[in-house]
Amino acid sequence: MTSAEFSLSPQMREDESGRAREFLLGRVVPLLAAFAMGIRYSFTNEVTFALLVSLVLAPVWLGQLRRYRGMVPLVLLGLLAIASGIVLTLLDSSRTLSAKSLMLTNSLQLLGILSVIGVLLWVRSQVGAAVMAIAYGLGLLVNVAVTTGVNQDNAFKFSFSIPVTVIALGLAGRARSRKAELAWLVALAAVLLVWADSRSMSAMLALTLVVMLWQLPRRVTQRRVRPWTVVLVIGLCGLAVFQIMQAVILEGVLGEAAQARSELQLQASGSLVTGGRPELGAALALLLRQPWGYGSGVLPTSSDVWAAKSGMHALNYDPNNGYVANYMFGSGYEVHSVLGDLWIRFGFVGALLAVTFVVYCWYGLAHRISTRSASALLVFLTLNASWDLFFTPLRTASYTFVLAVALAALPALTAQQSPSPTKTRRSERPYDQRVRIRS
Repeated sequence: MTSAEFSLSPQMREDESGRAREFLLGRVVPLLAAFAMGIRYSFTNEVTFALLVSLVLAPVWLGQLRRYRGMVPLVLLGLLAIASGIVLTLLDSSRTLSAKSLMLTNSLQLLGILSVIGVLLWVRSQVGAAVMAIAYGLGLLVNVAVTTGVNQDNAFKFSFSIPVTVIALGLAGRARSRKAELAWLVALAAVLLVWADSRSMSAMLALTLVVMLWQLPRRVTQRRVRPWTVVLVIGLCGLAVFQIMQAVILEGVLGEAAQARSELQLQASGSLVTGGRPELGAALALLLRQPWGYGSGVLPTSSDVWAAKSGMHALNYDPNNGYVANYMFGSGYEVHSVLGDLWIRFGFVGALLAVTFVVYCWYGLAHRISTRSASALLVFLTLNASWDLFFTPLRTASYTFVLAVALAALPALTAQQSPSPTKTRRSERPYDQRVRIRS
């Protein structure tokens, strides 16, 4: 070895060490972080594994929020909602002493949602949206084993369908293959409808398929982004998909069990939606009773429960059962709706936050659809978030809400970037890869 070669070896070793450190901090740690965000094992009072990891990583992801359009106001609105829930609880002094632990639980739950969104955005900036989604989906899959378990009835519908869908569509997006996305949508919709008996999710996958077929032409539109036009078109397509699937089910094509259950729901309330979601009547009754909300630490009184049961009875549902007494009002308010849960617990600010979450997703989706660059996973998650807004408990919906927001977020424009409608920026392509952000 010559003296010149020997003098270069320390530099080479330093370069190799730097590359290893960059790989560790830029790939391995973000992937592990996204994986951890899917694990919601709760130690106590909604102090989950994901929340603890997100708080440890707070110095890393907090500074990234401003790199995405509207993300800082969205997080501030969430923090304001937490404060609103506390204020509403304190104003109801007659029930505060028996509900402080509930106030802590609800506040930490919402804080956890905001923190997980922040972490996922940071991971997306490091490894790309598709890889982030796959790692998060794997975390959700492990979460099934450590929380709900795998021995429940229809485990695929209630536990595995979301993780499998996230991973499958994430892999298809990573491959940048429209054909793979379409194939997975068809396969998942068929399995969920025929085998797992999940009518709502299969309908959303079918609508996602329609939207993806709409994007197949490669020509990028020259018109400026019109989010509400996109929402209107997808809404009309959704109505058509719903009517077709309802007719198919009622004709008995998918089996006698699904046909009988659907007919019973139609007879009860005149609609498959309200017939299958009688909690909607409870939510409306409670909010009409106290429109400004109740508070994150307020326990339901007997008169609250009576009002809620009356609302459910109006939908021809018998509310005198253990589900209503124990699940919905046994330890707080649970009205099986993101909008209802946030409104009741955090008041008007909570309701505004719930709607803002969904509007934020739709705006990001509409922007990408206008350039025919929306991924199947983003389309599905946005549709799912819209359904969850009215018909899914906050705790359950949070698993997909956070990923929907993280995928929908648009990178903020800088002074050097030109918002030209004729050229698709890298961040607008399907599953934009790395958003290079340097502080």
